[in-house]
Amino acid sequence: MPTALSDVRIQGYPGRHVLMWAAEAEPAIARGERALRLSPFDSWSFAVFGSQALGHFLLERPGEAAKAAYRAVQSNPGHSINYVILIGPLVTLRRFDEAKAAAARVIELQPNFRISQQFGGIDCAPALATKLGAALQTAGLPESLANLAYSSMSAVGPLLQLA
Repeated sequence: MPTALSDVRIQGYPGRHVLMWAAEAEPAIARGERALRLSPFDSWSFAVFGSQALGHFLLERPGEAAKAAYRAVQSNPGHSINYVILIGPLVTLRRFDEAKAAAARVIELQPNFRISQQFGGIDCAPALATKLGAALQTAGLPESLANLAYSSMSAVGPLLQLA
């Protein structure tokens, strides 16, 4: 008999994950809300918040996107993609110092990070890749390893607090 936790992980996570990178914003947000209702303290809640953040980002709600992305970072500060997701709304909100700090954290956690590799590895929808990719470039993340520049990590601390 499935438990609430297994329901969240088995039904919620894979579908939500696919929806968020496929640029299906509303369903990704809805599945995330359902998952949080079923298991609000799940160790994978960072994935729920990331799905919600990308959904809000695509729907031009950068404030909501930033809030959800910060919750993803707070839930799992060692997961580089949480910071990738956070950069989109921060750039949209013109919070460039925070976006650059998030980019520095991505490189700290994943030194060989490349924008094209991230989007190609997950079959990202073109609309999301274009919009988020532009934000990632604005924040200083490399398109290729040749562009890799290590940034100061002194500004990363504030990312661990909720906006």
